[in-house]
Amino acid sequence: MDRAICDGAEHGFVKILTKQGKADILGATFVGGPAGDMISQVTMCMVNGLKLSATGAGISPYPSYADGIKNLTDQFNRTKLTPFVSGLLNTIIKFRR
Repeated sequence: MDRAICDGAEHGFVKILTKQGKADILGATFVGGPAGDMISQVTMCMVNGLKLSATGAGISPYPSYADGIKNLTDQFNRTKLTPFVSGLLNTIIKFRR
């Protein structure tokens, strides 16, 4: 995370647990600097029944530690792009040109 680099932080991580293959948040672990501040964003989503995609949908200042949560949700969303879906999207794009 760019903010951690700016602050000289060398250790820490964010882990958000979801149901397998789904975006339902089961829990989260934050280790490092501002972990107490960062977990509130995920807790708010859990309490309101929002999915992981909603956690990263907000816009946060850059560079900030909250941007790390956005990076994590982007990683999760990339796992949903299977080779089949990728091929299908490429085919649709070719036909639209």
